Amino acid sequence: MAKVNPVKLKQDADKEEKAGRFEKAIDLLKQLVADNPKDWNTINRMGDLYGKLNDVKAANEQYAKVAEFYSRDGFYLKAIAVWKKINKNDPTVLEPCLNLADLYSKQGLMVDAKAQYESVFAEYIKRGRVREAGDALKKLADIDPSDLKVRSRLAELYIRDGNSAKAIEEHIAIADELGKKGHLAEALQVLEKGMKLDPKSPRLRAEVARIHLVQKNYEKAIQILEETAQKAPGDRDVSLRLGEAYVGAKRPHDAETILRRLLQQDPNDQDARTQMGRVFLMQGQLDAAFDQFLPIIDKLIERKDADRAAAILQQITQRSPGHIKSLTKLVEVHRMARKDAAVTQTYSQIVEAYIQQGQMDQAGSVLEVLIGLEPHNDQHR
Repeated sequence: MAKVNPVKLKQDADKEEKAGRFEKAIDLLKQLVADNPKDWNTINRMGDLYGKLNDVKAANEQYAKVAEFYSRDGFYLKAIAVWKKINKNDPTVLEPCLNLADLYSKQGLMVDAKAQYESVFAEYIKRGRVREAGDALKKLADIDPSDLKVRSRLAELYIRDGNSAKAIEEHIAIADELGKKGHLAEALQVLEKGMKLDPKSPRLRAEVARIHLVQKNYEKAIQILEETAQKAPGDRDVSLRLGEAYVGAKRPHDAETILRRLLQQDPNDQDARTQMGRVFLMQGQLDAAFDQFLPIIDKLIERKDADRAAAILQQITQRSPGHIKSLTKLVEVHRMARKDAAVTQTYSQIVEAYIQQGQMDQAGSVLEVLIGLEPHNDQHR
């Protein structure tokens, strides 16, 4: 096969284009691309030449290759410019609009991204393509989960399409956003609307109960969850919520039965561990509570989340200011957070705890650490 001369081919293509022989120019450029498939400037030029031949489809096929390359390599603004050109050539094709929306989102241009998804959604509805319209609206909802109007439209669209499962998920998502904003009554209304689609849905009933838990309406939550647990005994979320409701209602034995079963199924279930720790606190079993909380605290320390780790330990020290295991772990947490004053204060609490327990040698050892931290503080001597 003869070696391609790129310079001559480009010169010949220029001559053919100037003479108005666009098809011949394209044939020459195809040879260049065959030799170098990543010659994006030449591919783009082929698109321009197809445009001069009024072959919009062929032109857009070439432009799409260029736009996809720019997108893959992170040249989003260049990709946007090319997709805009494709969209202008043929506004009836919706793929460019979807690609533009995605690129706008990646660029943080959320207003433009939303406008594209809205346009695509409206066009799919006109064409009676409900499922594709739902996909566009879902992407719009993903951009801004707090836009409850969009989520409501999406739920209605899923109902219209006969997709109850997805409609229920949207009702739950809407209720969750309302709950975050403190609009608990409205959240309950949305969930009750979802219940009309599937009154037996364990997920929906668990979410309704969760709202009652936030409102500290424990008996109402228990009533809903006990009924649900009978119909879905293996549902982890229902069981966990019921355990939490029993804890809130100060029914530790009922809570312990459920939570032990959950932890047997999954010893790493941190939510169940947290509630079991609360059960032990309620029963005054502080060491057992500490043992339940410890794996959770260690993970929080790994994530450098000192505030949450300290808050869990303080649940124990508030009940028993001299609980040495918790105080010792608090020192580790405060050290990680570089809270020197809190470290010193906690060491002082440990000294007091050892003295009260008559463990003078241990108190002396901790006191030596305190003196090392604050050598000029006479209170440690």
